Amino acid sequence: MGRDLRNIAGLHISAQPSKNSNYRRFPRRNGQSQFGYPAEVANADVLKEVVSILRGQQTDSSLTDRDDVQPNKEDPMQFPLNQILFGPPGTGKTYRTTDLAVQIADPEWYREIGTQSDSEENRAALKARFDELVHEERIRFTTFHQSFAYEDFIEGIRAESDPETGELHYPVRDGVFKTLCKNADKRVIAHQTISPESLADRAVWKMSLGNSQTAEAGEVFTECLENDYVLLGWGEDADFSGCDDYESVKKRYLEHNPSEKQDYAFRAVNTFRNHVKEGDLLVISDGNSRFRAIAEVTGHHRTLEEKPDWFHQARNVKWLQVYESSRPVSELYASQFTQMTLYKLKPSKLKTNRLLEMVSTDSPEESAPPHVLIIDEINRGNIARIFGELITLLEPSKRAGASDAQSVTLPYSKEQFSVPSNVFVIGTMNTADKSLAQLDLALRRRFSFVEMLPDPGS
Repeated sequence: MGRDLRNIAGLHISAQPSKNSNYRRFPRRNGQSQFGYPAEVANADVLKEVVSILRGQQTDSSLTDRDDVQPNKEDPMQFPLNQILFGPPGTGKTYRTTDLAVQIADPEWYREIGTQSDSEENRAALKARFDELVHEERIRFTTFHQSFAYEDFIEGIRAESDPETGELHYPVRDGVFKTLCKNADKRVIAHQTISPESLADRAVWKMSLGNSQTAEAGEVFTECLENDYVLLGWGEDADFSGCDDYESVKKRYLEHNPSEKQDYAFRAVNTFRNHVKEGDLLVISDGNSRFRAIAEVTGHHRTLEEKPDWFHQARNVKWLQVYESSRPVSELYASQFTQMTLYKLKPSKLKTNRLLEMVSTDSPEESAPPHVLIIDEINRGNIARIFGELITLLEPSKRAGASDAQSVTLPYSKEQFSVPSNVFVIGTMNTADKSLAQLDLALRRRFSFVEMLPDPGS
């Protein structure tokens, strides 16, 4: 194996060597047993290219130096997209996933710090970086068990109550894998900038466009994007001209709709009309844990007439950042959003530097860094039930942007879904719990397996 192998598209070589009893038939090198490097091959054409290169190297003495065969540990793509660490109990499989996940998710940090030594201090630093990446939602950890299902892993229906109305809803909520895939997709569909110097003078608000628990939110959001405004559902089509405080807003509201009993309806209209100023920023939420866009308010409040729905209260905006897939709220804010339609975000919790990057950088972010999902005890779950139709999408050649990219329509949300190429899956498997032969064959075919044997010297 030489440098040419590492340049083959569709070949993913593990950075960690693996022992195997099959290597005993090879002669020892400098008194040491031979090692192998697990590799994932996308298709038959890639395998032919590998064989061709290896045959050519058999007579090339310039490629016999073992210093040349080490995979580049700085490049996360040298790791298989899907791999399983397997072995008997107590061999450090779960322990090893922390190191492996940081290597993949943040190779630059790992190159500078993570490989210095195996000391306790170094391990503590590695674990601290791992925890940071978990908080940033670039690494997720889950454990499979007999009760774990598709609804936990991909998406499912949840019963929730609306705190504003008290009504019970059944929204579709994303599971751990779908959430990670959304985080890994940073495609921007609209991007404009503002002066970074002016950010300190602006208030930042969270705003919902429609009820995120129904299809209404998508329809309202699309309308707002097409017309460069944001819409408030409270207030119906009442004209609030001249209503410059809460009492006048409430009086006008009740004149138009005497049956309105919710105090929040009056407060929402008053905030939208009188407290949100031109130049303020609106973070458009997608549920309580994600946001989908950032906009700058550019116009005064106005009432739209002759609309078929009840979204009539409007403010013109400039869309600064609109994402193809919504982003985790942790990128911008130190806590989850509430379900209030409109409220000011606390400066103490707002990640101002990150917000500044998003709205003042000329070139939008188009790709995300590597994201890692760790599945502990992967063989204890019902693989067919958990992965469902997505098992095919795990293949490198079926990932988004690949030559044979595939997508599926999810059964609950009806969304088109594909797996990004920067999502890595690491599983652990205890061979004493269930043998490798019993593991779902569809999963075995799509994962690289790395054996972890007991180390008597540790």
